[in-house]
Amino acid sequence: MMDGLITGENDERVGISVIDNNEFEHVIEMEFDGEIKYWQAEDYPEKESDRTWIEDEHCAQTHKFARYHVYRETDHDPLEGHWNPDRVAATLMALWQLSPDRVVDIFGSFYQQCRSHHEDVTRPLELPRAVDDGQTVIYEQEVYLDADLDTIRGAVDAFGDGVAASSADALTELSTGSLLSDGLDALFDAVQAHAVDAEFDFPTFEIADTSELGVMYYDDRGRSHRHGGGGGPSDEKCDARLELPQVDPGSPEEFRSLLLRHLVCQVRDFYIVMGEDPPPAFRVLGLGKHAPTQGYRTGDLYPDYYDFDADIPGYRA
Repeated sequence: MMDGLITGENDERVGISVIDNNEFEHVIEMEFDGEIKYWQAEDYPEKESDRTWIEDEHCAQTHKFARYHVYRETDHDPLEGHWNPDRVAATLMALWQLSPDRVVDIFGSFYQQCRSHHEDVTRPLELPRAVDDGQTVIYEQEVYLDADLDTIRGAVDAFGDGVAASSADALTELSTGSLLSDGLDALFDAVQAHAVDAEFDFPTFEIADTSELGVMYYDDRGRSHRHGGGGGPSDEKCDARLELPQVDPGSPEEFRSLLLRHLVCQVRDFYIVMGEDPPPAFRVLGLGKHAPTQGYRTGDLYPDYYDFDADIPGYRA
């Protein structure tokens, strides 16, 4: 497992020593916003072009872990909003407390846009002409909570504690099934039932705003492009970003389950790409963040966490 140590701090930067999963040391100096100004690891080539894909991925894991370690061990916030597992977990808890109809009210454009690929309904966002019929696209929408980071910090731990306290069998209640299965509902219901226990203070969060719907697509050369989006609070980091292809969202109940699973898998992805095992409550198979999913599909370092049929010890669909 990864291991980190804060080695020093001045008015501009934090120093971190990270031992990666190969037991190699990385010495890093990071500015408070997460920009890495110095990196040195004797066991890896200095130039990215000289490293293999796996070597480069281990270095990338280390940089992500270093940012997370600084976030957890200091008062600084070097993480992008939608790459902060606490923010995403808090968004998960906020969405989980909503009814299916309310979820559709808040994410109506996302819901109808996905439906438009499967039903004859008006498309809220017209796709660019460069997008071919049938081409896979990724729809994106940022989410903002009515809570500051101090309140949000520890949301992953809080959710995990809720799962552990609710039932020893809660995790085994996850059923195998399709993307739109309600297999996670048993887990959420168990946590919710325990949340009313006065002895367990389960945090609550509310969704305050969302950005406009956007779409990400690739051109013939494999370059990514974004269209639409924006419109959220410009001076704030978002707390999560939905990133899903044009799946059939089904009924409002199925759409709610789809988004819940998606956010659980996003938290999973954050830990995996920084070289860590996610907490047990987030060891779920399915579609999470788009960039890690591409890495799972193309590289040899990771199992296919996005695949419901993948046989990965400790993970459930």
